[in-house]
Amino acid sequence: MAVGLSLFWDGGKGRPEESSPLSAEPVHTGTDHGDAGILAGEIDSSEIMIGADLALSESQARGDYEAYKAYQARFEGIAHQSQIQEAGFSVIQEQVFPLETACFGPVTVIPALDEEHRRLGLFFAGPEGEICYRTEQLETNIRRKGCLDQCNEGIAAVSFQDVDEDGLTDILLITLCSNERAGHSGEGVAAVEAGAGAEAGAGAGAGAEAGAGTEAGAGAEAGAGTEAGAGAEAGAEAEAGAGAGTRAETGAGTGAGRGSGGGRYKIGDVLFQGEDGFYRDWRLSDKLNRFSMNKSVRFVLSFAKEGRSTEFLYSAATLEELEAGGLVIDEARRSWQEFEKLGRLEVIPGVYRMAEYNILMVYLVDERGDIVWSFQPMGDHENLYELLGVRCRDFDGDGLKDLAVLARYGYETDEGEMVTEKDYQIYCQRTGGFLTDEEMKDWYPCQEETDMEELEARAGLFWGWSG
Repeated sequence: MAVGLSLFWDGGKGRPEESSPLSAEPVHTGTDHGDAGILAGEIDSSEIMIGADLALSESQARGDYEAYKAYQARFEGIAHQSQIQEAGFSVIQEQVFPLETACFGPVTVIPALDEEHRRLGLFFAGPEGEICYRTEQLETNIRRKGCLDQCNEGIAAVSFQDVDEDGLTDILLITLCSNERAGHSGEGVAAVEAGAGAEAGAGAGAGAEAGAGTEAGAGAEAGAGTEAGAGAEAGAEAEAGAGAGTRAETGAGTGAGRGSGGGRYKIGDVLFQGEDGFYRDWRLSDKLNRFSMNKSVRFVLSFAKEGRSTEFLYSAATLEELEAGGLVIDEARRSWQEFEKLGRLEVIPGVYRMAEYNILMVYLVDERGDIVWSFQPMGDHENLYELLGVRCRDFDGDGLKDLAVLARYGYETDEGEMVTEKDYQIYCQRTGGFLTDEEMKDWYPCQEETDMEELEARAGLFWGWSG
């Protein structure tokens, strides 16, 4: 018989009453795995379902389960900061920072990467180096769902803010993940599902609560006490540097989420301080990353504290909703086009500004004003610098009109210099909608001299048509 199980718990608020099995003193922890979702005596079938998609044999399931328990034992067994490296974790030295907490007093927060499984842990050490709290329940550790091995590369930024306005300092964390590490699994490769469903047809993102970004942190669990955006004026600019103890974004991969930046992308998270430790609101973290609001501390604050959100860009069903949400339409580039399978539609490029970022989207809208299709041409790029062109023509030579977007995007280098680069994306029309081209883009990466005419010529060479 088949038993439906989830091997690893992936989200929610940690319970800080657990203690380390190797420590004589009680140690608070942010983990809440229990027995990894597998109860004693349940592994007795010839086939066990792990998560929703993967069927494993009993021996495979037991092997993964034992590997996870071994990892847990190493993590939970660290009782002093001197044991972190001995347990197989590499301390990220440039991001070790002091923090005053209500429940533990002054602590040193020590982020460390597990060398074997690339999972990120946060250790809170007291004045004598004793570990009084730890957690690895972070959004960055569930990029590969149901997997022990993750794709963490480091930390891009850390900041300390009272996000939920309860008088306690919270932690805003932005980590770096690698596409290459996750690529073999087929999971976690895109920018954390940013805009997932945005290219999935009419009513993109349907089912998501419109404007749910205003709920970010609302009723944040375990005594947050106030809604995350309570009392903050919507649209007020976040003060990323405000408040003592704010740690600036480091050069450790800033700008690394861009499409051609080495296959790395960012993951945002907020750890709220409570009476007994820290906890996450998994709903807030999910929205931060699903809708690409994870690119900087200011971006995270704009959502988590002020209640602003990019979610409407993906969940809106009509052009009216987009305009009401603040999308600024590029009037010079909007045009009516005849798409053979979808009929006559208006191509509408638009930009939404949030914090210091410009987010580019392109929509296909019918004569009633309903959104038929939406595109997110930015991919992993962080900020639109200039839209250079939107063109509709048959790029792949199959007789159906496609859509191409060429733009220049800005990003900050590891040295802190602001630079720009060009990139393009082609969407090929198919019977049921559009397919994002990957093959031609692999064959012809965007060059500084690339323009729409050059793009069309290259498409003709690649797909074997001319004129």
